Amino acid sequence: MKANDSLTAGCANWISPLDRERLMEACRKVRHVALDMDGTIYMGATLFPFTLPFLEMLEANGIGYSFLTNNPTRSIADYLVKLERLGIKTGPDKMYTTAVAAIDYLKANMSGVRKIFALGTPSMLAEFEAAGFEIAPVETGVLPDALVVAFDTTLEYPRLCHAAWLASKGVPYIATNPDRVCPTDQPTVLVDCGSLCSAIEYATGRLPDIVIGKPNPDMLSGIRHRY
Repeated sequence: MKANDSLTAGCANWISPLDRERLMEACRKVRHVALDMDGTIYMGATLFPFTLPFLEMLEANGIGYSFLTNNPTRSIADYLVKLERLGIKTGPDKMYTTAVAAIDYLKANMSGVRKIFALGTPSMLAEFEAAGFEIAPVETGVLPDALVVAFDTTLEYPRLCHAAWLASKGVPYIATNPDRVCPTDQPTVLVDCGSLCSAIEYATGRLPDIVIGKPNPDMLSGIRHRY
């Protein structure tokens, strides 16, 4: 099978503003693909049946790929374990989360930030600490350098209230992703970062200064820099 044919093999119906010839020409220029994870290559703990054949097709055509996720609840190491459990063996250089993107953003654009208060899981907070940031506790009357709000499956109400207070005081405020809910294969609603930000907005009138994750195109800058 020719490389250009393999790009649309198995797609009986595909939609594009380009005709087939121009579409194939555009596909031949692709050198690297950023792949979303939750709801794209897997759903919860279930790998989609097309995922492994798609990755094999990319490798066969000499196209690199990175895994990109708006879900910062797991560390890079945690995601590598999950991917291997699903049958995908890869390395840390191919993983990019909104936690890593937020760290890159702070270092590139807010170099004076050292101490942050963050709503996030222990895995995410550990990544910020490993990157050189100090994690501030809930401290009445004390303002850190920045507020970071993420998808926090370990959320405690007093911490949410403290985050809202910091937002009301004008502390630089970063959100890792805009998602209202996280995709899951379980019968539940996973309240995500965007919903936490909405609660803070309703309580204080304050929106994040920047939302790092997709669809913000800056989310791709770290991957572009690597490759």
